[in-house]
Amino acid sequence: HNLADRLTTGKSRGWAQIVAVEQYLRAEYTLDRGTKVSLDTNSPVEEFLFETKCGPEYLFAGSAAVLLRSLGYRARVVSGFYAHPDKYDDHRHHTPVHAADAHVWCEVSLSSTWLTVEPSPGYEVLAPLPGVWEQVVERLHVLWRSLVRNAVLLGIVAIALLITIFQRRALESALRTLEWQV
Repeated sequence: HNLADRLTTGKSRGWAQIVAVEQYLRAEYTLDRGTKVSLDTNSPVEEFLFETKCGPEYLFAGSAAVLLRSLGYRARVVSGFYAHPDKYDDHRHHTPVHAADAHVWCEVSLSSTWLTVEPSPGYEVLAPLPGVWEQVVERLHVLWRSLVRNAVLLGIVAIALLITIFQRRALESALRTLEWQV
């Protein structure tokens, strides 16, 4: 409990405190899947936090949950698989996941939503997908950048289009004359 209070001193209640705990674990402890908990310990989390400072993901997740609970947050340990972003296959729109990708992390509840807390170094939480408005704005930015990059070509096409519109009768007459001559 003292450690959690020390980590969050001066931080406002909510996400700032949660991030302080998460960042502390990521920065001050070493991820090592091969480290085993002592068989004679009564508290693997206490041993991890204050003695070994090294261990597998479940000790990071368990420690985050204990620290957050001591601050009054609802927290839980979650297990599943980690889909490595660098393994994403653009062509198949798929990320392969194998048994070695088993992973443990923490979730914390703020109001009615459970949010992912990733205290293990080397793992990242992907940002949520953008909403409709963000997607529209991004598409407009892409369109604008494309227009700027191709300004000369677009200018030439626009001039040709304007000439065609204003001179359509003369062009039509010339085409009909050419057709008649052929």
